[in-house]
Amino acid sequence: MYRYVLTYLLLVLLGTTTMQECGYSVMAKQRALLTETERRQIAGEEGSNKKYQATSRVRRRIDEELPEDLDILRRHNQDLLTEFYDVAGPIFYCPVCGDPFVELSNVIKHTTSTGDEAHKDLSTEQLKQMSPDWWKAEAPEEWETLENSANW
Repeated sequence: MYRYVLTYLLLVLLGTTTMQECGYSVMAKQRALLTETERRQIAGEEGSNKKYQATSRVRRRIDEELPEDLDILRRHNQDLLTEFYDVAGPIFYCPVCGDPFVELSNVIKHTTSTGDEAHKDLSTEQLKQMSPDWWKAEAPEEWETLENSANW
């Protein structure tokens, strides 16, 4: 390991930026959502300012990059999407606008509080009719709350 670090430092000093340019093959551990540094920072091991910065970076990935990645998997590789859901849990999409949520209760809150033209007059019955069949099985308690509410 030290040999690779020393080689890399030497390459940087010589102006060569990658080890691959010199014929070295290095298999780095790839990140899923967090880098090792971000894991430490979010855990608070490097101070509150670093924790805030790491949280902002990860939030941007979740808000901007993850939905696009999931959409690509949804359209082109359902098996990988299923594997993702097995690890992360299901993603509930608002049946009106498509915004993603990790809990059905958040979709319900979203549809009641958004207040824009698309969500404005949505009734409980309409939401139930627009919802995919698997919601009932995946979140039975939240679904029961939805079914028992006469209207928002």
